[in-house]
Amino acid sequence: MNHKPYFDLLYRDFVKTEEYAKFSKSIGLIEPASKMDIALCGSTAIHIASKKPPKVPSDIDFVTDSNDAAIKFIAWCFLNFEKYRWYGDIKIQHRTNFCFEGTLCHYKLKTSFGTNICIMVSNEPINRWRTEYGLCIQKFDDVVSWAKKAQEKDGKERCV
Repeated sequence: MNHKPYFDLLYRDFVKTEEYAKFSKSIGLIEPASKMDIALCGSTAIHIASKKPPKVPSDIDFVTDSNDAAIKFIAWCFLNFEKYRWYGDIKIQHRTNFCFEGTLCHYKLKTSFGTNICIMVSNEPINRWRTEYGLCIQKFDDVVSWAKKAQEKDGKERCV
């Protein structure tokens, strides 16, 4: 299923901006992640739940309780990107001070064409729900809790 029309509607006030153009190039990664039970979290999940986004997310955050699933998703991304000309890198934080309480690992995939993709691996099972379109989303209370932990860790203002 093409979720771009859903996100075009959600971010309708921003569709003609450069930020949304960059974000929209990464929307195609959300469905495969959902099929792997990797949940959207962070500001994108908050925007979906509240239906009132104040801005376009600067990255797309995912969470899973399986490091294997995270690595398989990253491999899926690389295999699907190989048909394009692009550059990027991946940053891995495994049990470092960057990882906040409750997470084992944090992967950040940077590409030249879309927004950054972050995948956090939780130490504990995550609570998820699915939208009517099949998107896998972390439960709202958990998204808010994790956003507050992240804000405490890096001082970056979150929309919670």
